Amino acid sequence: MTINSGSEGVLAEYLGLLPATPESAALRQIVETGISVIMADEGSLLVMDADAGDLRFAMTVGSGDSEKNLLGQRVTIGSGITGLAAATRQVQVGAPVYKDVAQTERLSEGPESVIAAPVLLGELVVGVLTAVTFKKGRIFNSQEAFLYARFARLAALLVEQTRRLKVRGGDSPQARA
Repeated sequence: MTINSGSEGVLAEYLGLLPATPESAALRQIVETGISVIMADEGSLLVMDADAGDLRFAMTVGSGDSEKNLLGQRVTIGSGITGLAAATRQVQVGAPVYKDVAQTERLSEGPESVIAAPVLLGELVVGVLTAVTFKKGRIFNSQEAFLYARFARLAALLVEQTRRLKVRGGDSPQARA
């Protein structure tokens, strides 16, 4: 697993989560715990780029190679399982075929199964949390999708709370105490 300034920059730009803060670390912990609970191989957070009208990979947990390769790549809203989760605001599960997202050589065949759960602030999509497995024959079920959706809601609560604290001047050390 890697944490690089690129992922922190994307998180700061689109979600307002500054690098090396407890909030940024907590978001990573949400993704790590989520993939652990459902026994996924990797998980990613894609954030909404409202200006471009697409999603952008901001964080991947599980493989440093995947994070380096995926970071900053874009997924069109409505395209594939991840884009469909953003478009419908509903959790999606399936066996994807990736045409637009470059994978590492090891993963060039793509995942066996994906869960994509929208990260919502009310009706506003701020991102999508994904979980993938590369194990042949492993397909995520509806219970795993339900559980992973809960982690997406936790991520949304973290983003919402961070934004509220900023509005109230919560970036100062006194406000955090």
